[in-house]
Amino acid sequence: MDNATDMRHAETPAPGAGRWAALAAAYFLAILAAYGRIGEFPWLLDDTFHFAANPTVRSWRGLGAVWAASYWEGLGPDGLYRPLLKTLWIGEIAGLGGGRWAVLLVSVALHALNAVLVAALALKSGAPFLFAAPGGLWFALHAANAEAIAFGVGQGEIASLTLALGALLLALPPMDKPLAAWRIAACVALTLANCFVKEHAYAAGAVCATALAANAAIPARRRLAAASAIAA
Repeated sequence: MDNATDMRHAETPAPGAGRWAALAAAYFLAILAAYGRIGEFPWLLDDTFHFAANPTVRSWRGLGAVWAASYWEGLGPDGLYRPLLKTLWIGEIAGLGGGRWAVLLVSVALHALNAVLVAALALKSGAPFLFAAPGGLWFALHAANAEAIAFGVGQGEIASLTLALGALLLALPPMDKPLAAWRIAACVALTLANCFVKEHAYAAGAVCATALAANAAIPARRRLAAASAIAA
């Protein structure tokens, strides 16, 4: 039995869409139960500038401005460029009413999605669903995520992880199928978008390229070409 066959047998079949939806809802409710009271508190620290006192994100007219300005818009340390993240904030503030609860609910939803993606990665590693699902819940409620959920600016970490996990799943195709060109293109697109959310996205691209290069179930020429495309 060759390596590709071994890896095919190791991968756990994915559950149906209904089970994924139920899992996402359960994660969302668990995270909301843990962090819901945050919505009752005022903006604090960096959130005061980026959400409460920043006119750029309080109107749809700010969409052009956030792509032409630094993260702090000249009022703080420069050198950071996160226009896609600030575009998300405009959607929350201008589109959802601009309240503390709107931002919190988006953070909870994105974090629940990340927990689902973690469970999906566990399935790809061979874990049965009965272990992958609690693993996602453990990630969802781990105290290491508390600061990212509690502060609106923490959405940078949450959204960046969403894109990174999505790209990694695309870089790890089903072991009984060839690596489709669309998966490479989507992986590159998510990694590129991530670079406009948080600077550490470059590391996520390196992880995806490494995952492709190390996947013995993919012919060597194809995986090296795919890894090179992502690395570029």
